[in-house]
Amino acid sequence: MNKRLLYSIRLSLVVVMFVAALIGTPAQARSIPAAPSNLPDKVPALPAAVTIELCASTGSATMPDATAVPIWGFSVWNGSACDPAAVPGPVIDVNEGDTVTIILHNELTENVSILFPGQDLVTPSLPDT
Repeated sequence: MNKRLLYSIRLSLVVVMFVAALIGTPAQARSIPAAPSNLPDKVPALPAAVTIELCASTGSATMPDATAVPIWGFSVWNGSACDPAAVPGPVIDVNEGDTVTIILHNELTENVSILFPGQDLVTPSLPDT
């Protein structure tokens, strides 16, 4: 009987020490790993042919003192006329791999061109009109 009692006491002590060790140890909070920064925000679309019509036109910009200043800038062609120019100009949002054609409608009295930094210069496929 003594052996059985001694065994039960030892077993109880081991269980109590194990539970005390679990309770007394603060849980280590694990942070959720951040997503790699090189992943795209959205699934890329299949390459497409995109045509964007822009206008070179006049407009006005309001200065901090509420003075309106005339500007030349770019806007989006609305299908029949140019909207007033704005600063900054319209955002061109296309997917990587798209074939992009930009048609520029010039409503200014001066010749205008568009340069896209980082893009090779290409000879126009249509004559100037």
